[in-house]
Amino acid sequence: MRHDNHVLRRVCNHVRRRTTDHEEGQILLLGLGYVVVILLLVMVVVTLSAVHREHRELGRLADAVALAASDTSVAAEYYQWGSGERTANAQRAATDFMAAVNVPRGTVLEQFSVAPSGTVTVVLSRQTRHRVMVTVGKAVGGTAQLTAVGTATPVSSADNP
Repeated sequence: MRHDNHVLRRVCNHVRRRTTDHEEGQILLLGLGYVVVILLLVMVVVTLSAVHREHRELGRLADAVALAASDTSVAAEYYQWGSGERTANAQRAATDFMAAVNVPRGTVLEQFSVAPSGTVTVVLSRQTRHRVMVTVGKAVGGTAQLTAVGTATPVSSADNP
C-alpha cells in the first residue's frame, strides 16, 4: 500500500511539473491577445461612429443649402425671372449661404440644379480622415468620401391661399 502511494505521488508530481513547465504564462498571453482585439474593435466602432456623424452633418448642410437656394425661387416667381436667371440666382444664394455658415474644410458643391417647378437639388461631398482609418486602412488610403444630397421645393403664393 505504501508503494502504491509512492508511485501515485510520483505520477502526480510528474503531471504537475509537465503542465506547469509548458503552460506557464500562456493565460497571460491569451488575456493580452483578447485585450488587443477588444481595443481594436472599440477603435473601429468609434471611428465608424465619427464618420456616420460627419455624414449626417453633411446631409443637414446639403438640406440647408438647398433651402437657402430655393428661397430665390419664390423671388423668381415674383419677379418673373427666366429659368437661366432663376438658376444663376439660386446658385449664387447657395454659394453665399455656404460662405456665411461654418462649412467644414474640404466641402465641395458637386452638383446644383433647379427644376422647372423650382425644386432645388444640391449634392455636397467631402473627404474625411480619422486616425484609425489612416493607421489601419493604409491599403485603402485612410480616407472616406462622404456625399450628401439635399432637396428643397419652395412653396409659392399660389399654393398658400
